[in-house]
Amino acid sequence: NELAAAWPYGVGCPGSNGIPTLVPWNQPVLGGTFQIQGTNLPTQPGLAIGFFGFSMTSWGFNVLPYELTQQGMPGCWLRVAPPPPGLITSTFTANGQCTWTEPVPLAPWLIGLQLYFQALIPDQAAGNALGATATNGIAATLGL
Repeated sequence: NELAAAWPYGVGCPGSNGIPTLVPWNQPVLGGTFQIQGTNLPTQPGLAIGFFGFSMTSWGFNVLPYELTQQGMPGCWLRVAPPPPGLITSTFTANGQCTWTEPVPLAPWLIGLQLYFQALIPDQAAGNALGATATNGIAATLGL
């Protein structure tokens, strides 16, 4: 049996309310929901865009983490290989926080699957050309 597990890795980049941080609230158990808490987000209500990917080490020919200076976010890092569109999720922020609650299918063939999660947060006061900040990553193993 494969036990579910989740842990943070890396560090986010500074935004208007400090360094945005993701923490898993629970384990990604088949048939349940997986919750990820975001903190130190902009205090203005807004949208947080999160995405699941299948790698934390490479994205095509790029090595991860990938530094985002050329995309207008110096000091920020892409820590998760961008996913197919179906693995992009969003939630609303309030008072510098948000929570993603994602269903985990009850499919035994998913046991042991590694997924990675990161969020990009619009933040006009972040002080970069893109007007956004990025969180750390969450690594997760789906299990029982």
